[in-house]
Amino acid sequence: MGSDSDGRVAEALMEMMRWANRMDVRREVWVLEGTKLSPTELGLLVALEEHGPVRLTDLAAGQGVDRSTLSPQVRRLEKLELVARTTDPHDARSTPLELTATGLAAVAELRASATALITERLTGWTGAERTEAAVILERLVASLENEDPGPTPSAA
Repeated sequence: MGSDSDGRVAEALMEMMRWANRMDVRREVWVLEGTKLSPTELGLLVALEEHGPVRLTDLAAGQGVDRSTLSPQVRRLEKLELVARTTDPHDARSTPLELTATGLAAVAELRASATALITERLTGWTGAERTEAAVILERLVASLENEDPGPTPSAA
């Protein structure tokens, strides 16, 4: 059975997820980034950046949807020259998707916009508080992904 602290961590994490998924927050990031892409399309670009060249089937599985669901978004991203199909040297029938230079730049702009929004929201925080939050959040993410969480913040 978890402690009261565990419940507080879980509740705070759920609140963060709700905040990040709110449409007004997403719009604010989009305005900063200046994109005309949908949240799904932006998510696909980020997934391709994180996972490198990947088949549409695998990309869809990673998003928890059917391949046919992503096909229209991928075609649009190709048309915008953000994504390109490549050749798999091990399977001539496979055409993995990868980000183009323009797609990589779009993801960099998205990350910069998200960082600008967070920076704005944390203006009352000291540098030490921001650093402590970053260390704790990085450790939390590693724990959630079942990775080695690294040293405790007090030992860092």
